[in-house]
Amino acid sequence: MKIIAQAKKKLSDYRIIEKFTVGMVLTGEEIKSLRNYHSSINEAYISHQEGELYIVNMNIATYKPSQNKNYSENYNSKKKRKLLLHRSEIKNLIFQLKTKNCSLIPLMLFINDKG
Repeated sequence: MKIIAQAKKKLSDYRIIEKFTVGMVLTGEEIKSLRNYHSSINEAYISHQEGELYIVNMNIATYKPSQNKNYSENYNSKKKRKLLLHRSEIKNLIFQLKTKNCSLIPLMLFINDKG
């Protein structure tokens, strides 16, 4: 496991009830930038829209050696990115967000052994 970013301050600011490992929808350029440690989750949080979960305000910098100039010019480093979980897990988390006074926050960003 290759740890890309951690939010150590959030561990002391929040009471952690439960932890999840989730996937994220990323482009090839974003993966290359992550592998070079050009990201931050310090200001990131998770929100729900239309039955899906998204990570918002996570910064992934533009991949510098990119040949695609259009991509680099139109790239939004803090765009929302879809999270990948099982449908039942998503419904459970959205229910907890709506009924309890809870927040979903990212604590760690990593690339697993599979890539």
